[in-house]
Amino acid sequence: MGQKQYKPMTSSLAGRLRNTNLPFQQGLMPVFESVVNSIQAIEDRGETPPGKIRVEIQRSAQKTFSEAEAKKRGPDPHREITGFIIYDNGIGFNDENLQSFQEFDSLLKANRGCRGIGRIIWLKAFIGAKISSVFMGADGQRHKRTFEFTEMGMTDPTDDIVSEDPGCCVELYGFKKQYQKAVAKTVEAIAKAMLSHCSWYFLRPGGAPDIEIVDDDERIVLQDLFDTMMGSKDDCSAENLYIDGREFNITHIKMRTRQMDISHSLYLCAGERLVQVVPVKGKLPGLFDKISDENGSFTYACYVSGKYLDENVRPERTSFDIPLTTDDSGLFAQNAEISLDKIIGSVLAQTKCYLGEALTQNESASKERLTKFVNYQAPRYRSIVKHLSENERYIDPTISDRELELSLHKRLMELEADLIREGHDILKPQINDSFSTYSLRLKSYMEKSKDIKESDLANYVFHRRIILDILKKAISCDPQTGKYPREDIIHQIIMPMQNDSGEIHSDNANLWVIDERLAFHEYLASDLPIKSMPITDSCSKKEPDICVLDLYDNPLLVNPPAQNYCPASLTIIEFKRPMRNDAKSGAEEDPIEQALTYLQEIRDGQAKTAAGRPINNAQNIPGFCYILSDLTPSVVKRAKLIGLSETPDKMGFFGYNSNYSAYIEVISFDKLLLDANKRNSAFFEKLGLPTV
Repeated sequence: MGQKQYKPMTSSLAGRLRNTNLPFQQGLMPVFESVVNSIQAIEDRGETPPGKIRVEIQRSAQKTFSEAEAKKRGPDPHREITGFIIYDNGIGFNDENLQSFQEFDSLLKANRGCRGIGRIIWLKAFIGAKISSVFMGADGQRHKRTFEFTEMGMTDPTDDIVSEDPGCCVELYGFKKQYQKAVAKTVEAIAKAMLSHCSWYFLRPGGAPDIEIVDDDERIVLQDLFDTMMGSKDDCSAENLYIDGREFNITHIKMRTRQMDISHSLYLCAGERLVQVVPVKGKLPGLFDKISDENGSFTYACYVSGKYLDENVRPERTSFDIPLTTDDSGLFAQNAEISLDKIIGSVLAQTKCYLGEALTQNESASKERLTKFVNYQAPRYRSIVKHLSENERYIDPTISDRELELSLHKRLMELEADLIREGHDILKPQINDSFSTYSLRLKSYMEKSKDIKESDLANYVFHRRIILDILKKAISCDPQTGKYPREDIIHQIIMPMQNDSGEIHSDNANLWVIDERLAFHEYLASDLPIKSMPITDSCSKKEPDICVLDLYDNPLLVNPPAQNYCPASLTIIEFKRPMRNDAKSGAEEDPIEQALTYLQEIRDGQAKTAAGRPINNAQNIPGFCYILSDLTPSVVKRAKLIGLSETPDKMGFFGYNSNYSAYIEVISFDKLLLDANKRNSAFFEKLGLPTV
């Protein structure tokens, strides 16, 4: 039987393009890959002169200006980028490189981690490429080779004898819109992205060739940019790391610059190029946005490379064919692939050792920040701190109070959701649960429930502390204008205006500032006309600041009440502007007379319940009038004229007016604040809060 004959397989450029993936955000990758090719071409040339690479940004036509005006304006970053031209003085496009270019998945540079598809991604983001190169031929002469490469294929290369120096020029033209819109626009941003991609060459012994990026008259040298990023040689440390017997090379860097928009990250490399950036903020206790050592603040970067990454990089070099996680259990666990999570976790363990003291300082500051915040500013979260994971307790000490509270509040909501789920499970014990197991689950549930309820109570008390603090500011004089706030400001703090009890949520009412009993009522109206209240048939258009109707339960162990007996009381609250001193006789000018008038008009309208049921002896329903006003001379005069007595602390007046069957109390704002603080001081002290 004869030897088998094999026929070479063919390949379709259109098919390869269709099957090649290049995300729009990676639209500069073809440019970066061309720069890497230039670096390698310079290495292949080997001898002097020093390697040089120049990248020119091509933009759409600029508006016409005079020479002086154009110079003054400089390059316009808003002009569209149409392409890039990459020059180098490397070995050039010799026969070997040309043959490799014409062969898909060439193995020519496989030992450098190259996959031989760089020119394919050129055509993903650009319409085409023009190549012009000078190289030293086998005949000892310098040849110039030019050709064009598009989706149609490549044109026949020219070959001329020249006297020019070896090198190559690649022009990527026709930047496709969807890629153009998704990538960096300014020369600074492009330079930083290119440095990030090619950083390995700057970090290695011997460094990188001179690389400059030009945008009209603007020029950035990557070495200069790299030098601003690096502080000193002490800020760079390399070591080898072994994971499941495979060797990885890691380089720790403390970047001292603030000119680059970078964050703490791991940079996974393959084929001496950056492939994937892994942000590590929050993955190590103490590694926050800001970190510093004895030489100042820095941003941490770690470059990771190794044969395993080279072997498993995707052809487009935008990601790895490596599983995210690995199941370490099972019969074949010893042959399992190394996962990305395992690589990242192993590198971070080394990072923790490298950063050492800097992390410890941040950890200490973090714990202190959290402790102070929950003890003195948000005690409602104090009882849930122990339910936070170790990482959740390490918060960035520089974040704002708002960000910190949002984070803690989110965790509290998660705990409450967990509590609801666990509560349902507790009520349905598992069949295989022993009594001791169930008891432990129940104990854990009750512990968590207790902590969350303590948090709710702490929040309630802390809310009161905040309201009193706001009220203190609201009754104070504005130091810039010398004026006091209007009474409606204080009214709004105590109770939202132009609402009744059907519209006001109890969390928005702060009547406890005046009297705790006011929280319990049948009906409440805030700044509404009397005629709109369902508790009276009065047609009065007058608007009490606050009107409260309270119904009482029938007393027990006494004679049965008469039919339709409905014990009730009415409360009228009036606010006056702090330090107002114009009170005089008349229902419109005297706040005490004003409150009594409102009371009587509701009575005259046959007071009834909110449901429309009659109130026994409505004409004489007991009344309570609270006047919140500073004790200015005119207010004191009106209080004494109707026979009110001064309170023992001399901060208010009180008395009973038999003509109106009403108890009256004039409360100064200072007394209002002082008394509310006294009633709540025990709760404030329990939470470690100061009184107002």
